[in-house]
Amino acid sequence: MKFGLIAVLLLTAFLSVSNASADTFAQAAQQKIEETRKAGCEKPDSSLAEILCRQTIRFGVRANYRLFGEFANKEFKGFEIDLSHLLAKRLGVNAVLFPVTASDRIEKLLDRQIDVVLATMAHTVARDSVIHFIKPHYYSSPTTVVGPKGLNIQGWEDLSGKSVCVPLGNFSNIVFSQHRVRLLIYDRPDRMIDALRMGACGMIAHDRSLLLANVFGPTAPKELSNRFEEKLSFNDVPWGIGVHKEAKDDLGTVLSLIMADLHQSGVLQNLARAHQLDIDFLSEQRELLSNAK
Repeated sequence: MKFGLIAVLLLTAFLSVSNASADTFAQAAQQKIEETRKAGCEKPDSSLAEILCRQTIRFGVRANYRLFGEFANKEFKGFEIDLSHLLAKRLGVNAVLFPVTASDRIEKLLDRQIDVVLATMAHTVARDSVIHFIKPHYYSSPTTVVGPKGLNIQGWEDLSGKSVCVPLGNFSNIVFSQHRVRLLIYDRPDRMIDALRMGACGMIAHDRSLLLANVFGPTAPKELSNRFEEKLSFNDVPWGIGVHKEAKDDLGTVLSLIMADLHQSGVLQNLARAHQLDIDFLSEQRELLSNAK
């Protein structure tokens, strides 16, 4: 909620200072896009200008994260995939999608192989010092530990000394280490879930949204949901779209305004519903942004 409130205050301040005649977040975004276009393409002087001039925006997305970003049958699909195309449409350009992982998504952004990270990335203090996060955030999810039904896990003391399979690059791995949990690292979430299915992992931990969809929720395979359940959840952290720090005041500003409009209008809520995602966080954000209208 704190992140959301800060986002509302910042966006409202931007509107009042930069463009008093703009009635909506969408209008303010469109005005900045048009101003950038008018400068021409002879010497693009910002990330936004480069994107508008080449008429494409390069998104780093997940390729193996069910409901959010998957690559199957020669195409990407998922909530973040649809959001990428929606943002590109609002900019008036085409979306080009590049698969990234939790361990290389920031590196590819800093190396300018992509323009935007939209890949289940939690907004943390450490990452905030390296890249710029778009606010308002587009989703939120805690880290959840899943284990066999009947296994008694009430809190951290029950996990101490036990082995848990975790994803490479997850910020919550530090919390597990602090509680003396033995970590087995997997580079891909699908491989970790397969290990749980085959018995190589007794317990696994990942974003709750992923495990709900794949292991213990109503849309998960019965062979898993009948055997495993949620044991412990913690660190409910918002997920953010990331851009290069140098793009903060141009591309970053426009994407922030567009995201505010997608929240305020309910478009983001409806998109999440279409992908069978929990919308509690999005409902809170919509209410906050609606009060800023």
